[in-house]
Amino acid sequence: MSQKLTLALYQSEGDRLNERGVERIDSVAAPDAILNMLANEFEIISTKVYFAPDSDKSFTIDHFRNEDVAKIILKLECTYKDLVIKQNDDLSSKGGNKAPSGDECFAVELYDAVCDGAQTLKDSITVMITFLNVLNLFYKKQRDFEDDDYAFIKVDG
Repeated sequence: MSQKLTLALYQSEGDRLNERGVERIDSVAAPDAILNMLANEFEIISTKVYFAPDSDKSFTIDHFRNEDVAKIILKLECTYKDLVIKQNDDLSSKGGNKAPSGDECFAVELYDAVCDGAQTLKDSITVMITFLNVLNLFYKKQRDFEDDDYAFIKVDG
């Protein structure tokens, strides 16, 4: 199962966020395993968004804190390294049950959850593309919208 992460830039009027004029920058599919890993370490918060500047009708969006983006990137980079080690071991053993070398971290669990234990080259590539898409979304937020308080990485269930 997966959810969607969306980098979105909202319009603001004072301290109110408005849906009208929202710009969706990018979105990626994120497996529950990746979201759970991040949510265990970084809080997902809810923010009220109004349908229009003059409207009292609103809804909430769930998103990562902007101040956590740099730490999330570090976490994803560390996990990426461990995923590469895990996949290398799996592919080198031609699908055997060889344990990963070095320090085992959450990456092994994440890898198994994302590719459901499959160990083919195609599955390995799919896992890496999925993971790197998520990492790239956070890179975009940091690189292009670091100082923008109204750009969020939303979790869309």
